[in-house]
Amino acid sequence: HTTGVFGKVIIDGTRITVDRKDFEYEGIEYTLVKETPAGQPVDYTISVDTDSVVEKIRGFVDAYNSLISMLSGALSEARYGEGGGNSYQPLTDEQREGMSESEVEKWEEKSKLGLLRNDTLFVSMMTKIRLSVFNPIYTEYSSEYRDGKFTESFSAPLGSSLEALGIFTEKWQENGELHIDETKLRAAIENDINNVARVFSNQPPEVWGLDLKEAKYNETTEYAKRARLINDKTGGVMYKLLAVLDDYVRVTRDTSGAKGYLLERAGMASDQSDTSNVLTREIYEYNRRINSLWDRYDRIEAEKIKLLSRLETYVTQAGQQMSWITAQMSSGS
Repeated sequence: HTTGVFGKVIIDGTRITVDRKDFEYEGIEYTLVKETPAGQPVDYTISVDTDSVVEKIRGFVDAYNSLISMLSGALSEARYGEGGGNSYQPLTDEQREGMSESEVEKWEEKSKLGLLRNDTLFVSMMTKIRLSVFNPIYTEYSSEYRDGKFTESFSAPLGSSLEALGIFTEKWQENGELHIDETKLRAAIENDINNVARVFSNQPPEVWGLDLKEAKYNETTEYAKRARLINDKTGGVMYKLLAVLDDYVRVTRDTSGAKGYLLERAGMASDQSDTSNVLTREIYEYNRRINSLWDRYDRIEAEKIKLLSRLETYVTQAGQQMSWITAQMSSGS
């Protein structure tokens, strides 16, 4: 056999040493055909691995549909019992003591049914998720400063949406789950893979004076509104979708000191929000009001006991007086 030698390839100015003709560099697979003398142009052909791209997109669609199915299922889940009522209310400590562990588990499972039915926070989250996927990607952007304010202008070339790639919705009962026209998707990939990439991962433009990544939905300043508008219009599907999810499940705090909406409301295990959130504050307030009512009850009870004690004294004194009068009248007769 003949001992081989390492080859050298220059890609975008970077010298790479390879030991085989088929290799991968920065996610692109290369196949070397022949040596090109220095200074001579390289003959090359480019082909897209359509099957691989389709599989990645199919994976995204499956994950998205699972998320939509989970949210829509929670929003439409009925409470246990007839008429939407739930006869399985949260257990008291006394009730728990008289039940086995399995009975408590089954009871709590039924009591939690329908807790998120038509929940406004989850409805808002699902709406924003769907808009982030269905709206077109405005890849052409310009801004004009006039009369003391900025005016934004957006335009989207043909094909800058999931629908143009063959990804669409069908029946309204599916709550926006996605379907794939594989023939149309393959044609879009083979005709213009760069456009497919833009639809999914287009980065918003760099705009002077705006930190787009710091713009949150829960901020109301004109700065944040403008930054978020540019984000939502020009970001690719994945960029916008991740921004929405970040707003709701973010564990870090934004510039106003708030975490994601869901964490602010219900908290997350092993996080500070687990003991400091909307629900824990509501529970604390309910307990405070209950304790206040018990204090009031104790005061009223004490006052009533004092009143009854005084009444008993008066009744006793009246009885003694009646006995004396009766005795006097008897002795006089």
